[in-house]
Amino acid sequence: MKLIRSSILVGGSTLLLICPLLLGGCSSVSDGGSKWSLANLLGSPATADSAKNAEDELDPFGERDPDRLMWSDLGPGRIGTTLQRRVTAGQDRVKADQRLAEGQELYQQALARWDSGQKDGETPALFREAAQKFELAAGYLRDSAIEHDALFLQGESNFFANDYVQANRAYEILLNRYSGTRHLDLVQLRRFEIAQYWLALDRGGAGITINDPARPNSGLEKHARRILHRIRLDDPTGKLADDATMALGSAFAEAGLHADAADGMKL
Repeated sequence: MKLIRSSILVGGSTLLLICPLLLGGCSSVSDGGSKWSLANLLGSPATADSAKNAEDELDPFGERDPDRLMWSDLGPGRIGTTLQRRVTAGQDRVKADQRLAEGQELYQQALARWDSGQKDGETPALFREAAQKFELAAGYLRDSAIEHDALFLQGESNFFANDYVQANRAYEILLNRYSGTRHLDLVQLRRFEIAQYWLALDRGGAGITINDPARPNSGLEKHARRILHRIRLDDPTGKLADDATMALGSAFAEAGLHADAADGMKL
């Protein structure tokens, strides 16, 4: 997967801005076909009103709790972090600062390897370890600037480790708790890329799998449609609201759900 890279500083950490060139090119799904550079991610406002309750199709139980326990949380690589975060969550600034600093150090190590061209092997593992440190930091100090930064860095670390399920989850928790985050545009870009990647896998005939952190075990197209739906609800006047609406309608049409496609375009 070809990548375009630049970097920014957030909370003392250098962050990668990487746009996977999915489906032969990282272009917008809008009619204009604008390129996927952050500078050119422009879009028209979209309204959040709908002629039908799209939640029935996309979120049959209503808006999900992004912090819900998932089977992947109990896997060998995550069960320790899961138990520690859920048992020790509270208000402990010292531990939050420690875990945040540890995560930033690991992130910088992973970034250094990335810059030197070592993008496989230990690099994803370092990003993944950093993500777990950031997750713990966020849990130690709720409703704080530390939690905000840690959640964003957790999502970024998971994203670059190709752990897209956990990345989207971290982004959703961030948006759920800090809807006005300064990282909103970048978070929505990441989620849009994840949704497009899952749709591409579905078009390629990817079936059910087990324990692949890059994708849901099943129902790729449904999970992708849900993300696109949430993008336009979470940020209805954002740069990607129109693109998400168009992509959602196209995804419904590809699945033969033409009535849903038409209704989705109205949002």
